[in-house]
Amino acid sequence: MDFVLVDKQNWQRREYFEHYYRQVPCRFSLTVELDVVRLVQSAKKKELMFFPVFVHLLSRVVNRYTEFRTCYNKNGELGYWREIWPEYTVFHSQSKCFSRLWTPFSNKFDEFYLDYVRDWEKYGEIETFAPKPERPENLFNISCLPWVNFTSFNLELPQSDDYLLPIFTLGKFVEKNEKIYAPLAVQMHHAVCDGYHAALLINELQDLCNGFGKKEADR
Repeated sequence: MDFVLVDKQNWQRREYFEHYYRQVPCRFSLTVELDVVRLVQSAKKKELMFFPVFVHLLSRVVNRYTEFRTCYNKNGELGYWREIWPEYTVFHSQSKCFSRLWTPFSNKFDEFYLDYVRDWEKYGEIETFAPKPERPENLFNISCLPWVNFTSFNLELPQSDDYLLPIFTLGKFVEKNEKIYAPLAVQMHHAVCDGYHAALLINELQDLCNGFGKKEADR
């Protein structure tokens, strides 16, 4: 997968990066309620599993903006992936542990969903931390806590200053006023993202949730 190096001397964000990466290392997190009633209803009507549908929509937004794909590669070089893929959790009910699986991203929903199902069927019952081999670098993290509806969630990463990619955690649905809401916690490194970028992601993700099931929206 192509990794594009950042030209720091001509990078518009250079001053912000230096401030929030070196002078005042800073991450931020926020938790929002997504209205997923349309998404739940459409997935159920199409006999689709909700989580891979959601993973695909989130991956679409993440891949729209370089800010969400900016990171250090294994050589310690700063840049961004031209495309980034989701790595997500799979829970094992017997051991109460989880595994991390990844699926190549495709903007075409049907293609991604089939690949997700194949990965889940092949590796989903293997109770190791990372059962799928040949794990690539260009991955971002999505976790799910389907047992609790939370209003705030924060990960502590005290020794991971080089980790610049966003991290997402989805919570338990709750029904209110004939709507269905799901909490989504978003964590970002301020060196590469601002509140504006977080708002872009959340608002566009909500739009995709609202439009799922419409042919023009699923493309």
